[in-house]
Amino acid sequence: MDNHHSHQQEEAFSASLQAFESEILTCLNQFSLSSKSRSDILTLTWIQQCLQLLPSMNKSFRKLILDINYPMNRWEALSVDEYLRVTLKLLDLLNSITSSVSHLGQARMSLSHALSLRGNSPSLEMKAIQPLGSIKNWEGEENEVRTGEAENCSSGKERIVCQAMAVLKVIGFWVCGVVASNLCGDTESCLKLRNSISGFPNSSLMSLHICVCEEMMAKGGLFEVREVNNGVAQLVSVTRGGSNIAVAKELQRRVEKLGKLLEDVEEEVNRIFSEIMLERNDLLASLSQRIQ
Repeated sequence: MDNHHSHQQEEAFSASLQAFESEILTCLNQFSLSSKSRSDILTLTWIQQCLQLLPSMNKSFRKLILDINYPMNRWEALSVDEYLRVTLKLLDLLNSITSSVSHLGQARMSLSHALSLRGNSPSLEMKAIQPLGSIKNWEGEENEVRTGEAENCSSGKERIVCQAMAVLKVIGFWVCGVVASNLCGDTESCLKLRNSISGFPNSSLMSLHICVCEEMMAKGGLFEVREVNNGVAQLVSVTRGGSNIAVAKELQRRVEKLGKLLEDVEEEVNRIFSEIMLERNDLLASLSQRIQ
């Protein structure tokens, strides 16, 4: 009877894990389909949509641990250590994203200020926006998923949590890596991400990643930043020819649009950061209670 009950329990755990993985793959497939047009990929709107994969996956993960009745305060050391390690790296990457957004925002503000002074100083120099160029706190080897961890788990529930976290790790690092590399204009780091998803069983994710890398190599950066920089070049070129009011107004419109979209991305990043911090704090609080 005990063996029969144990077998039924294992089957129930496996079914919960399969449901979790199915939800994750559905999210990825839908996002990949929504990114079918390459013109949509290197945009700040696409960046925001990409980031939204993180809370969606986290919601599915919370549902999984509820389904198998294995809340964080009952996790064993292996799951706790892995969760803290992965989320710490995600927080580092989110901080890198925030730094990139802040850098672009400051450059945008400088350009907007220069435009406001242009009426009194027509010859005032306009500077194109330059991304950071490289991702801070980024090491390619951190993206590699450690294998064999689930085999060391002492219970079926622990094994399910470890396997689910391996999925979250791959996709979480990919999302943050793609977003950070696009905001920084760091094509090399984006290319390295391929190694981290090569073993992930989802062809749409790899296809999407290849599209992102190809677009970065072909166009070299975010659409909105390129639009602003093209406007700067156009304004500089017509300055000597006389009237440039229409060109300046169009550039100002692009600068304002960039500012609004950067604010939206920053707000999304802050929301995700806060959510991860809250769950980490809950886990650490539960550990303190255990010790006491």
